[in-house]
Amino acid sequence: MSNEHMGESLYHRFEVMIQSQGGLLATGLKGNILILDNTSTYRISTRHHLELKKLKQGHLESSVLRAIEIGYAYFGMTESMPRYKEEQLYKEEVEAKKTIQSLQENFEAYIKEARRLQHHYKEHIKLLVGMETFYFGPDSIQDINDSRRHYSPDYVVGMVRHVRGIPIDINNDIFSKAEEAAGNTENLFCEYFDCQYDLVRNTHPEVVGKFDLIYTFRKNYELTEVIWDKIDRNIRYIAEYGGLFEINSKALTTDLDDPYPQRHVLRRIIALGGHVTLSDGSYGPTEVGMFYSSLQTYIESMNIQKIHFLAPTIFPRDRSTPIMNAKPMTKSSMHVMQHAFWKDSLLFTTC
Repeated sequence: MSNEHMGESLYHRFEVMIQSQGGLLATGLKGNILILDNTSTYRISTRHHLELKKLKQGHLESSVLRAIEIGYAYFGMTESMPRYKEEQLYKEEVEAKKTIQSLQENFEAYIKEARRLQHHYKEHIKLLVGMETFYFGPDSIQDINDSRRHYSPDYVVGMVRHVRGIPIDINNDIFSKAEEAAGNTENLFCEYFDCQYDLVRNTHPEVVGKFDLIYTFRKNYELTEVIWDKIDRNIRYIAEYGGLFEINSKALTTDLDDPYPQRHVLRRIIALGGHVTLSDGSYGPTEVGMFYSSLQTYIESMNIQKIHFLAPTIFPRDRSTPIMNAKPMTKSSMHVMQHAFWKDSLLFTTC
């Protein structure tokens, strides 16, 4: 699959026009969607994996209903892509007797259920069906592109969660093993952003998730000049092909002070022309819109005027038809924080 094809968005891309009275209810893409430009995504990750039986019990549908209840206009659902090698499984998955085949079956079940919900609730909310990447090294590029081609998700969230095959977002002990493997903290940060660059350069994900996930267990680490050079390179590339950077409130469940990305990194994204979207990284209905009051404060403190989101041109007439052939376009925007969502949503009025 060529970069040109991968970079061609399946959706109209908008800048949210927010008016002080009423206005456009728009939102976003991966992990959470909110009225603004939020990539709302219900995620089923490997470490918080919802099995098929739970999907049948309606957990995904409950998240969609919660999104409708609190006033989302668009809601992005995402699931981690299948993996294709046994050594890529998490320890917990091995202990639970998971296999490559069973995880692929779970992903297929997610796609089927998400498409059903997309069709069933189309009069109430615009649902997007997404896929999150796994990146274990250069060999993963083919797996990502093959999965994208085979499952035809509406959008892809590009994430790096492993360096040298070691997870970097589980706990401090495992993170320390990654540091040891890389030689030191600076090397690990450099390798992380090099992996991210390889990922975005060869797959062009519509959204880049948790841009600075590497900070999770080293929040006070001071970036060196060589790391900043790699960060700037990645930001420029993503901005050039039109990818979105998510502001993800899930970071506030960790020891981090800010959502992903941290404010000094977010300042650089904005300065280099990057466009941002919103995400709550929710794993279920009780987490939809999680920490959005803090997210509101963060957006205001960063003086962000525009929030972006992905929206399909045409939604499928039936649950088996993927959304295709839309071309990107933009609309002008106004001050995002003036949108009525921040005042009227049940997220805030019931607090």
